[in-house]
Amino acid sequence: MNRANQIALFQATNQGLLNIRQAELNYYINLNIAFGTQAALIGGFTYGVFTQNQKNEDYDYSYIFQDIYWITSAGTIAASVHVIITTMLLQVLGPGLALHGPVGSVANAADGLRREQKTVITAFIVMMILFSLSTVLSFWAVMSQVMLTIPSCYNFSVT
Repeated sequence: MNRANQIALFQATNQGLLNIRQAELNYYINLNIAFGTQAALIGGFTYGVFTQNQKNEDYDYSYIFQDIYWITSAGTIAASVHVIITTMLLQVLGPGLALHGPVGSVANAADGLRREQKTVITAFIVMMILFSLSTVLSFWAVMSQVMLTIPSCYNFSVT
């Protein structure tokens, strides 16, 4: 009787641990879905702006802003694609390992998702920084001199 109680307790403990690991897997899957969705939105927006902008050639130095703008926009798109592909693979392969792997595969899948999350977060931060830079630089790459001056309807005279 004592051995049966010990086995039942061991099984209940294992079941509780598996429930915790399942919750951890769900957390990482939901996190990957959120990162992937945001990366797709930012990458798509950047691609749309990147392909539709008309270059401004009114300034002698405008090509510098345009080159930096194109580089940061291309970097934003590349980081976005990296985040999308990585999160997609993690969403598919993580639960696949947990369900179809050998004994202990749920723990291995949760640990693997936790380790790979650092890469996703780093790429996402790089994407956000490049997106911010490309957004700011797009003003100088696209706007003309007329747009940068204060319209004459605003009379800012100093008296």
